[in-house]
Amino acid sequence: MDEQSATAAAWFMDIAEGVYRFGVRETELNDEQALIGTLGHEVAHAYRAHHGLQVVTRDTEEQLTDLTTVY
Repeated sequence: MDEQSATAAAWFMDIAEGVYRFGVRETELNDEQALIGTLGHEVAHAYRAHHGLQVVTRDTEEQLTDLTTVY
């Protein structure tokens, strides 16, 4: 688990052999409404990784991921 994942409610880990791997903090499973939005954001990270759309700057990547989520 990296530094970001240590504090995140959920995170996109990677794509390996066609499998998209995500993590979810167990305590977050109690709030289904929040989890829907959080996982939507993480799926957008996976979409961006799959299509090679990621940028190096973390803050910019997060903003673009939010935009991708709405798209």
